Amino acid sequence: MKTLRFVVPGLFFIVLVGFFVAGLKKDPSLVPSPLIDRPAPALKLPEVGNPAAMVDTAFLAGRPYVVNVWATWCTACRQEHET
Repeated sequence: MKTLRFVVPGLFFIVLVGFFVAGLKKDPSLVPSPLIDRPAPALKLPEVGNPAAMVDTAFLAGRPYVVNVWATWCTACRQEHET
C-alpha cells in the first residue's frame, strides 16, 4: 500500500511531462483557421474611446485589421470554428 502512494503520483508526473514534451515539438505559429484569405464582412461599430464616432469598413480600407469577437458558449462562434 505504501508503494502505491508513490507510484500513482510518479506515473501522473511522467504522463504530464510527456504532454509537455509533445507540446514543445509543435509549431505555435500554425493556427488553423477557416477564415484565412477570405474578405472581412462589412461592419459599422462605435469607436471604443468615442461612442459618437463610428468606425466602418470604408474607414479601415487599405489597412490590415482583425475583428473577431467570440465565446465558447456562442452557437454562431462554434459554427465559425468547427474544430
